[in-house]
Amino acid sequence: TEVHGQGGGCAEGDTDWTYENGYLFADAVEAFVVETCGPHGWAMERIEPGAFRNISNGASIREDLFDMKAGLREELARRGLCD
Repeated sequence: TEVHGQGGGCAEGDTDWTYENGYLFADAVEAFVVETCGPHGWAMERIEPGAFRNISNGASIREDLFDMKAGLREELARRGLCD
């Protein structure tokens, strides 16, 4: 998402409301949830072996961040969306 972005306007003529998406990536050894925010943001959570996880139609990563786009936390804090 950092290079190519994602989605676009969710409503015709409204480019400020963009898609948010969630993905589960897993193999026999490990699993990750990756969620997007805005056109270029993302955050990742690692799922511990033996644990389970689901995703739905909303942002679900609340704690235990494994990684995120550089500068995302600062941008969210500037907007008053996190500490």
